[in-house]
Amino acid sequence: MTGYPGNPLWGQISICLPGAREVDIVASFVQLSGLDIIQEAIFAALREGAQVRVLVGDYLYISDPAALRRLHGWMQVAQEEFGPSRFEARLVEMQNLPYQPESFHPKAWRILDKSGGMLVIGSSNLSRPALKTGVEWNVVFRAAEDALERSVASAFMNLWGFGTPLTADVTERYATAARKARQVRPVFYS
Repeated sequence: MTGYPGNPLWGQISICLPGAREVDIVASFVQLSGLDIIQEAIFAALREGAQVRVLVGDYLYISDPAALRRLHGWMQVAQEEFGPSRFEARLVEMQNLPYQPESFHPKAWRILDKSGGMLVIGSSNLSRPALKTGVEWNVVFRAAEDALERSVASAFMNLWGFGTPLTADVTERYATAARKARQVRPVFYS
């Protein structure tokens, strides 16, 4: 199990990303501070041939519109440098989920490499506090071709299918909705 201050999640993840062949990340929200932390390692993994997919939500409009714009920018850079579909990011829009949940709180990493890799399931979103300095609980498992890995992969793919690929139009539509929502209910996440 990971947790601040002795064993923040990023310490575990940063070790596994360089040799990854597949990286799937799901978080209920994303902040620029989280992307600042993972950017170098994600692009190092892409240079080594990894496929990376990031899935974040619009729940309560906590995701930072600037972070969504950056993810969209990463998609454009990755396509130019590494080819199509090597880095993809999607937004889960609550209204598009067929089962109409009341919340969206998944947080997991699935990192596969030649030795198996790792699975992380826990409380950390894509923000600096969640990855490095906050009180978070995450359980880290060795990834293997087992029921847990298949279950995480299946759950990710299910949500991925409902996600909207990030485009300039999607990020701006989200930014407008977030601005309106924040006028009613300010967000204090970093």
